[in-house]
Amino acid sequence: MMHCHSKGMQSILGLVVIKHMGTPGLHHFSNPLLFAAERPKIVGDFGSKKEFTAGSLVKIPCLAEGIPKPKVSWMRNGKAVSGSQGRISVHADGSLQIDQIQLEDSGIYSCAASIDVRGEKDQKSVSITVNAAPVVRLPNKHLNATSKSNTSLTCSVTGNPAPHITWRRGEQPVLHDGEKYILSSNGQKLLIVDLDKSDEGEYTCNATNSLGMESASLVLEVTSEHEKGLGAGVIVGILLILFLVVMLAVDLTCFRTRRRGVFMYISTNLLGKSVPRVKLEETEVKKGSTDKNQVVNISGIDA
Repeated sequence: MMHCHSKGMQSILGLVVIKHMGTPGLHHFSNPLLFAAERPKIVGDFGSKKEFTAGSLVKIPCLAEGIPKPKVSWMRNGKAVSGSQGRISVHADGSLQIDQIQLEDSGIYSCAASIDVRGEKDQKSVSITVNAAPVVRLPNKHLNATSKSNTSLTCSVTGNPAPHITWRRGEQPVLHDGEKYILSSNGQKLLIVDLDKSDEGEYTCNATNSLGMESASLVLEVTSEHEKGLGAGVIVGILLILFLVVMLAVDLTCFRTRRRGVFMYISTNLLGKSVPRVKLEETEVKKGSTDKNQVVNISGIDA
């Protein structure tokens, strides 16, 4: 077996001889078979770092040589990339394509050329960086807070290079002073201490990098303790009292017109209970007396 080295590639030439046993004492050899093998190797200018602008079409070639022809595969941050994975796809020639590349597509991409039958592989990696203009998002557009308390205003910012973040209230910049206004290290969170009515207004988060600028605003409303309003329990209590007052008024009205109230009506018609009868009786006139006494019998039993 012979080994040949040419331009950094290693080839193996092999000679296979097949011996046939025929007549005793005689050996017959078939025609020798010559085979060649070449280790897989990624060729061309692969590069180790590449930068792209968000939204562009990206195609990274991966040319591989070897005998037999190597299988080409791609990995992104250690995970295999399938033939078609959304905006990312692998072509038949082994090249990787990313349609409308986005900031989240940044990472380490590795191309591998392998000949599995011999367990041989060559691999190269490239670091892809995506540059993008800032994008600013706010969790809400309106924020309520109580006076004398502290509140945080937060904006989520993405972009590359890392955007520079500033805040303003109306047209006035809000600067970190360590007392009233406290900004986080990346500027995405603004803490306002000891709120009062003068802190109300529109606050704007502004992000800028070399590719552009974007901003988003929210309105802060500060409520005093005495303006906080009624709690849920108080409201329920008031509604219950109003309900009882209305029921009492209805009951009295019914009693005056029909000589029985709502609750008595419910007891008679829905519960099937008899209603005590009210009976006026005249007592006998006592001897020597000219007055008549009226007795009210509310027992419901005739005397």
